[in-house]
Amino acid sequence: MAASVEQLNTVETSVDGWRAFIEESMQSDFYRLARERTGSADQAAALTLLRNYLSTFSPQEQRKLETNVEEFYRYAQGFINELAPYRYSNSGYDQRVRSLFIGKIRILLAEQKDSEGQLVSPERYAFVRTLVRFCSSLQFIVQVHDDYKQFLFRELPQLRTRGGAF
Repeated sequence: MAASVEQLNTVETSVDGWRAFIEESMQSDFYRLARERTGSADQAAALTLLRNYLSTFSPQEQRKLETNVEEFYRYAQGFINELAPYRYSNSGYDQRVRSLFIGKIRILLAEQKDSEGQLVSPERYAFVRTLVRFCSSLQFIVQVHDDYKQFLFRELPQLRTRGGAF
């Protein structure tokens, strides 16, 4: 049985949202700072994606999620559960939606390579790959949260004392 128009639309909308989220994240001052301070496109992408996700909440909720591990875990679990139709359903994998979603992810990753298979934009590729990991692993999200808290409370205060923008 083929995927429905609604399923196709949902997957396409999700992937388009990812593209916009990645572009916004790559252009942020926080990403440039994280990239400079960590020296790693992968780690900077992960920190930035988490920061931008947290920024979708009210300032009060954001502070709570940055400091309260149990509350963050509850939100992260909810995020993973929202993506369940792309990964699994109660009766097992939803093969149609999963196939569409995986196909779109492959296209998104392939867009980052030239005809010889070389990365056109290693940083954008790092963002796509990191976002895929966010959507599939609660353990990864929790690890990034730990890294983010360390960055937030160790790196940013040093920059503030030197007159930095953060």
